[in-house]
Amino acid sequence: MKGFFFPLLFVALLTRAQSPYESFYAFDKNWQSIQNLDKSTYFMQKVRENDTTYICRIYRTKGSMVSWETFKDSALSIKNGFFAWYNQYGELDSSGNYTNNVKDKKWKIAFDKKLNPLLALEYKAGEIIRQINYKTKTYKWNSGKEEPIELNDPNHPDYTIKVNDNQAPATFINGGIEGWMNFINNNIITPNRFISISGPNSVGRVKAGFLIQEDGQLTDIQILQSREWSADMEVIRMLKSSPSWKPAFQNGKNLPYNFAQTFTFNVGN
Repeated sequence: MKGFFFPLLFVALLTRAQSPYESFYAFDKNWQSIQNLDKSTYFMQKVRENDTTYICRIYRTKGSMVSWETFKDSALSIKNGFFAWYNQYGELDSSGNYTNNVKDKKWKIAFDKKLNPLLALEYKAGEIIRQINYKTKTYKWNSGKEEPIELNDPNHPDYTIKVNDNQAPATFINGGIEGWMNFINNNIITPNRFISISGPNSVGRVKAGFLIQEDGQLTDIQILQSREWSADMEVIRMLKSSPSWKPAFQNGKNLPYNFAQTFTFNVGN
């Protein structure tokens, strides 16, 4: 699609004032740029997060996300950061990271219905170094050698940080899980656009994942289950406004901690 973008502002799409760091582009069913949102099948939101992070999210005009792509430059030529693709139901289909146009780290390529990973490929400098099979709990190396994933390995599907004197998972600093749920209920707003598209007596769910860093800050926010643009953006907005968490620790050392949460939007009569 790159090379077909034409600036288009459509105020009706936005549930809040448009940021100077955002721009929008509309497309027909053949991915040709058009000027009329009402006749579009897809649209793209381009967001400048900072000088070296530009996020492009492509949506079905009245539905869920198609893809999430992150670039290092405004021309969208250097892939750098989180990439994800979603199926027709908005469920995460595959995801991973690029570093300067090269695939890096872990790419998850298959998920179950609960969006738990089933299969992943681990990259280093663009080369696959091993396959991670979460279903059989095994690694498969390039040499063909297979070995079991040990329970104390973070890649093991049953790996958990337990609560004891030497380790504990991250927790919301203002009241733990109960405090976190209160924060969500008091801060999340059902967007007007979602209400208009979904209609009365409807329910929409968005699942997001994020990383709680060693200092308790939330980073790496990702949509795992998309519902609709304005609902997804409300979840991202709320997560960005979250107070710090108490970080996870193990053997006296703070460490990053992955967390996932489902957010529910209810529309009444």
